[in-house]
Amino acid sequence: KNKFIWFAIIVCAGLIVMVFAVPQMRRVLGLITLNANVWLISIIASLIPLLLVQLYKIMFGRKAQL
Repeated sequence: KNKFIWFAIIVCAGLIVMVFAVPQMRRVLGLITLNANVWLISIIASLIPLLLVQLYKIMFGRKAQL
């Protein structure tokens, strides 16, 4: 419901992608490029808590507070 949180998440994700997309930023930060498998695992692992919380809300109702 909070649009500012979603905006912040999108901005942070964009900054992370930008750091990996710009070679100079990678070099300054000492990062290496990741292959598609690593990106896929990272994305799935980051979505698991979100999905678990949503499943909890569905199973136990929205009145339950975490």
